[in-house]
Amino acid sequence: MYTPFLFKKFLIVAAVLLIGCAVIHTSARISHAQTLAPTPTSIYPVLTARTFNVGSTVYDVAFSPDGKTVLTGDFDNKAILWDAATGEQLRIFSGHTDSVVSVAFSPDGNCVLTGSKDNSVRLWNTATGTLLNTFAAGAAVVSVTFSPDGKFLWMVNIDAEVRRWERATGNMIHELTIGTTVISAAFSANGEFILTGTDTAATLWDSVTGVKLRTFAVGSPVYGVAFSHDSKYVAAGGFDNTARLWDMATGEPLRTFSGHTNFVDGVAFSPNGKYVLTGGYEGTTILWDAATGAILQTFRGHTDGVFSVAFSPDGKYVLTGSYDNTARLWLVGMDG
Repeated sequence: MYTPFLFKKFLIVAAVLLIGCAVIHTSARISHAQTLAPTPTSIYPVLTARTFNVGSTVYDVAFSPDGKTVLTGDFDNKAILWDAATGEQLRIFSGHTDSVVSVAFSPDGNCVLTGSKDNSVRLWNTATGTLLNTFAAGAAVVSVTFSPDGKFLWMVNIDAEVRRWERATGNMIHELTIGTTVISAAFSANGEFILTGTDTAATLWDSVTGVKLRTFAVGSPVYGVAFSHDSKYVAAGGFDNTARLWDMATGEPLRTFSGHTNFVDGVAFSPNGKYVLTGGYEGTTILWDAATGAILQTFRGHTDGVFSVAFSPDGKYVLTGSYDNTARLWLVGMDG
């Protein structure tokens, strides 16, 4: 998931000036790779299964529906398909003219969707790498996805515009505006809801009507948002070095996950909803027990901030993308 870089920098500077710590926090962000702080002890062992040498900042990562391949979107305007078992680079999807900041597989795995800062969304054939269609996004893309049946393509841009296209024809069939500027965004698995992150909160929207359903107060910029797969819970992480968990239906705050020593960007739920995964700018990824808030595993190995995180479909592996120009595949020590 992508957080618009220039906008994020603006928000960070504004926020730290308000609390009188601009120099300290700016320094922390620039040099966090050299100042990795100790993280809490993991309950389960950590094993790096694979490292994918992307070559530039990895903005987003995704697993194919069968878990056999992974997809990365990067600063160098491309998406790359990798063999999850061997680490072999299978295909490069090139054609965007700016960074690829959001990637997704179709439910059948036959197509790949990429969203870019070049104000476009592109649909590709997974097997051949053929470009199937290009869609005008109107502004830099924040998040893209497929509808659950794979028939439609969804996009949210930084101007809070939502667009939906029909996959078969390429026709735009729906457009609406939700709020103002969006920093981060996610779609629910059932396609009914959109969760956006702004400079102070996470907000839940109806994906069809654009009606605001609920606001989850945070009080600082929200860089990463996620839905549980059953759409019962939402999570958000951001500037205050924490991630938070809420009941989606009631808005009740359930838990705050504190353990990162820098901003939290990547957030994801395990397929069974028992675990929450967060990636921080200090370079670590943490697996949390959603019910208790306990730290179960701390994944260390990236040499720069972790930007994006994802679970494999079976929940046995996690994928992380980083500013250190790599993505890493990790083994999870319990059933996800």
